Amino acid sequence: MRKGETKPPKPFTEATLLATMEHASRFVDDKDLKEALDDDESHSGGIGTPATRAEVMRNLSSPNT
Repeated sequence: MRKGETKPPKPFTEATLLATMEHASRFVDDKDLKEALDDDESHSGGIGTPATRAEVMRNLSSPNT
């Protein structure tokens, strides 16, 4: 073991959050859920459509939510 300090993860930017949403299956360990996300007919490994991802980004950046 090495003695040291940990660092917090880098915060998401709009671009990194969108990329994570587009390729969400990369971060899933559950086999069945990963297969469902990777189903090319419905999700292509991501969460939502480009339009719904854009709506999520608008809601996250809105100060009134």
